[in-house]
Amino acid sequence: MLEGLNRGRRRAAGAAPALLILLLLLGCATGEEKGHHDAGPMVLPPVPNASEGQLTEPAEMAEGACLNGTDATDSGQRRRVLPCTSPHRYEVYAVLKLPNPSRAEQERVREAIPRCEEELQRVLKASAGIDRKQLMIDAFDDYRAEAQQRIVACSVAYNDFRQVDATILPQKSSALTE
Repeated sequence: MLEGLNRGRRRAAGAAPALLILLLLLGCATGEEKGHHDAGPMVLPPVPNASEGQLTEPAEMAEGACLNGTDATDSGQRRRVLPCTSPHRYEVYAVLKLPNPSRAEQERVREAIPRCEEELQRVLKASAGIDRKQLMIDAFDDYRAEAQQRIVACSVAYNDFRQVDATILPQKSSALTE
């Protein structure tokens, strides 16, 4: 009986860190910080023009492309690119060629986000009046297992996911960065 009780205590002790992490994640997801998502799960504003735009692969995108979403719309990894004068949430500010290190999407994103952050810092150094704290980065790629490299599109949106009808960032001169 004492052995069974000790096993139960070990399981409970092992579950404590996982429970703490889960509670911390839930606190972040339910909006502990003040803003548009003060209670409950964060709900994004609706996108009235979600189906607008030309379906485009990341490799065909250029800096300055505007999108409402960064999730692929089909198996070809295409996203809807629309004119920046139309309401949109995201703007591509860099298109990078990166090595093809992993099949796991989370690993690819973990590698791409720091590179996108570096590119954003370069863009922000060249411009005035843009507050980095108001922006969030998203990176999406055209992953092909057989390829030796992949194209990653770095995009930026406002933290509150609002739609805008103008460019978010000033544009750089080069469209494809090695």
